[in-house]
Amino acid sequence: MELLDTPMDLSSLRAGDAEAFAELVRLFQDRIFSLCQSVGLRGADIDQAAADIFSAVYLALPGFDGRCALGTWIYQIAFRTALRQRKRDARHTHGHLTETLAAADVSDPVEEADTSENIWRCVAALGSQTAMIVKLYYQDGLPLPEIAEITGHPVGTIKTILFRARRELSESLARYKP
Repeated sequence: MELLDTPMDLSSLRAGDAEAFAELVRLFQDRIFSLCQSVGLRGADIDQAAADIFSAVYLALPGFDGRCALGTWIYQIAFRTALRQRKRDARHTHGHLTETLAAADVSDPVEEADTSENIWRCVAALGSQTAMIVKLYYQDGLPLPEIAEITGHPVGTIKTILFRARRELSESLARYKP
């Protein structure tokens, strides 16, 4: 994916150059917000998680060794940080699809489940880590080895998580078919 391989001046980033870091934030902020949203964070919680992520990236930049693409490394930090934020925030819980749709005040679940927005809400109901993996694979289009590197799981585990997520979503959405 081109964003993960975005050429950046690493020496400027490692030296703490404000303009270079502002460019990095500009390039990655939408993806980071989307990743945070995929685990069910909303509003100020997304802002807080994104701030924590970019703060962690900034502090860790001097130690970035370039063994992987800069974008992959940022996703690794984002993945771990967003999961920690999700666990810390007791106000958010992962329920089943029915609870998610009910909380969204959906009057006709069959109709609403067909929209992209509600499908992604349902994905978030799968659980933090699973939702992020589904988002990285289906929405961001990352290859399995890249997701494995970001999450620290073997490729086989990523395949299993995706298989189970598809099955759970299929079963949940099937309950609402007429």
